[in-house]
Formats: sequence, structure tokens, C-alpha cells
Amino acid sequence: MDFVPSSNGGVTLSSAEALRESAVRLLRALIRSNYYGEVLPPIEQLQAATRIPRASLEQALLDLENEDIVAKNSNGQAVDP
Repeated sequence: MDFVPSSNGGVTLSSAEALRESAVRLLRALIRSNYYGEVLPPIEQLQAATRIPRASLEQALLDLENEDIVAKNSNGQAVDP
């Protein structure tokens, strides 16, 4: 994680890390609500729908894969395991 000093003397997440965290929270909510069903759309569609940068979405999907929330099928799309 990248931390940067805050104006109050503490530290905050960098903007890239904050975007990734936002992407993780959003994708988790979409998966739990079954918004996309069992298969998530391609990353390009997720990017267009969420306006979150591709790199942040890719990292978020890796994080969710590491948490066993999603897995990849033979087409490379994330699916609800």
C-alpha cells in the first residue's frame, strides 16, 4: 500500500490505492447483489459502467480472486465461484 502524509499529521492512502479500494468495495457489492448474475462482464464493460480506471479494476479483481470471491473461467472472465 502506498501511504502519503495527510495535512493533520496522519497518513492516507494514495489516490491509486483509494481507487483500488473503491473498486473492490463496488465489485463486492455488485457480486453480492447478483447484479451481473454468475458471470461478470468483460473488464471493458465494467470500466465503462463504473468509470473506474482499468488498472484499478484489474487489481480489484485480483484482490477478490485472492479472497476466493471470484475465479476466472476459460474465457478469462471473473465468475462467482
